[in-house]
Amino acid sequence: MSIEYLGGFTIFIFILMYVFFMTLSFVPQHTEATEENIIETSTWRGMQNLMDFVVLENNKTEINKTALETVKGCNIFGWHPSQIDSRNNYTYFHDHILNASNSSNFHIQADSYLIALTNNENIENFTGSSIVDGSTIFFETYNTSTEYDAVVIDNGTIMTAKEGDCGYVLGDDEYEVQEIDADGQFVIMYANLADCGKQPPSNNLMTNHIRFAKKGDQIIKITLKYW
Repeated sequence: MSIEYLGGFTIFIFILMYVFFMTLSFVPQHTEATEENIIETSTWRGMQNLMDFVVLENNKTEINKTALETVKGCNIFGWHPSQIDSRNNYTYFHDHILNASNSSNFHIQADSYLIALTNNENIENFTGSSIVDGSTIFFETYNTSTEYDAVVIDNGTIMTAKEGDCGYVLGDDEYEVQEIDADGQFVIMYANLADCGKQPPSNNLMTNHIRFAKKGDQIIKITLKYW
């Protein structure tokens, strides 16, 4: 066997090994990118189906209150025998609303934000109102120090609150004070309306889509996690 043949054969084997190991390093990256694209596409399609369900047919920016109540009735998925309703709710949304594949899982979160503009000054404080579920709620911001850091909320019962305080029933839901403008010009209230489905495991590929609708003066934020 000639030296030239051995040399050529060695180079050939080296090239084969190089291509083999390069392929091994490339395939997992390509596979992961493909999986991410599939999940991303599925999430977008699921979110579109969900939004078609929760908004009015003739007004895609306005929430369908009946559909929202259905979402609010869906809670965290549970395996315990006593939690059969949560599993039924999960299956309903999985199969009929999201039209998700058998291997896919999801979590839906619905949150309500209410921004009350209090730019009408009443003596030393700023006042305003907002309509929540058909009821007028009155707000008055005032300062206990150098900044406006407190608000009076009047929903028929007068309540005083600061940022982070919670438990204020406005309309159909229980709100917390998320932010009071330091200049007294606005108040942001927040309520979690629904947590529906499973909680995503930390080691899964997952995508996250957010869409918005309105419910009167309230902003409804819909978040879909899909994996």
